Amino acid sequence: MDKVAAWMEKHWVVRILDSLAKLGIVIALISWGIDLSEQKKQREVTKRLAVYAAHEVLSLSHFRSSTATGMALEDLIKAEQDLFGMDLTTLIVINVDLSNANFSETDFGESKFKNVKLVNANFSNAELTSVLFNNVDMARANLYGVYFEGADLRGAKNITSAQLSTAILCKNTKLPSYLTGIKLGLTKEQEKTLREKYNNNNYIQSSIESCGVQ
Repeated sequence: MDKVAAWMEKHWVVRILDSLAKLGIVIALISWGIDLSEQKKQREVTKRLAVYAAHEVLSLSHFRSSTATGMALEDLIKAEQDLFGMDLTTLIVINVDLSNANFSETDFGESKFKNVKLVNANFSNAELTSVLFNNVDMARANLYGVYFEGADLRGAKNITSAQLSTAILCKNTKLPSYLTGIKLGLTKEQEKTLREKYNNNNYIQSSIESCGVQ
């Protein structure tokens, strides 16, 4: 048996077969790597198409009153898209999780949120004029500089006085019943700052007037 084994090791046919076997393994590994690369590219293309489709839904006015808008927002957030400064007015947002979203300086004027999670969402300096919240989880949401004229927050859950202390709460803002002692209307400092900043903007000056002063 030892002689047979030694002969097989030396025979050129056996050596070729052994080399081919090893080459086959290398080719298989290369093919596997190429497949993984192609799969990654395909996933990226699919992700981009989903992002484009979501933006398209949000840009079309006839979609804004449908549940598709909430799903579009959720898709964009899952794709880790930044929604900074977007015009998202008059949306109907229902039954979605928008936690950790960046809505900084976004305009949500006259939008309605129902059964929505906004945990850790960033609304800094956003416009939430006449927005309506119904069963909306606002835990740890950043509300710095948010403009809440005519907003109905009675359906907001887990929102605190500390969060609202950095927001602009106009006289006609409706707050949850569990929050007490919060003053509505602009502080004199806020009014002065806004009037100076928007001195030549009649629309904002009128908005400041309607917001009211504490």
